[in-house]
Amino acid sequence: MRAEDYLERIQCAASLGIRVKINTVVNRVNVVEDFTAFVKAAHPLRWKLFQATRITGENEAGFERWHVTTPEFQSFVSRHAGLSIEGVVLVPETQTDIYGSYAMVGPNGCFFDNSSGTYRYSRRIVEVGIQSAWEDVEFSMERFRHRNGDYDYRTGLNQNEVRQ
Repeated sequence: MRAEDYLERIQCAASLGIRVKINTVVNRVNVVEDFTAFVKAAHPLRWKLFQATRITGENEAGFERWHVTTPEFQSFVSRHAGLSIEGVVLVPETQTDIYGSYAMVGPNGCFFDNSSGTYRYSRRIVEVGIQSAWEDVEFSMERFRHRNGDYDYRTGLNQNEVRQ
């Protein structure tokens, strides 16, 4: 798909009142690219930047062809920091930020987490209930808040910025 095709879809969503958030996995292929023009044109509420993350049992084979170091990732983030003056909330997440800070449900009906660098699944939610299934996984509210996961969906700002 071409960038213009994505922009057309984003503009269509915006015209319908849908708030847009863009997620980008920063990896060996795109770490030197400049996304500024595209993100300015798309003008998402938030732009989440994920450092490519190794998950044992999922992507460790050949991961080195995707892996970027933390300094390389930070350089990508710094290159795009000026977008915040355009009203785009940048949310960078390193591998460390990502582990254990997402509440995820898989297509198998189980919660799963990546806190140990691999996927661990709960029992099926419909069989044991939400509370019991949730107890099977690890989730860190502190890490969730640290990565600005607790944000106002209307403004894109994290809850601390909204309260001030």
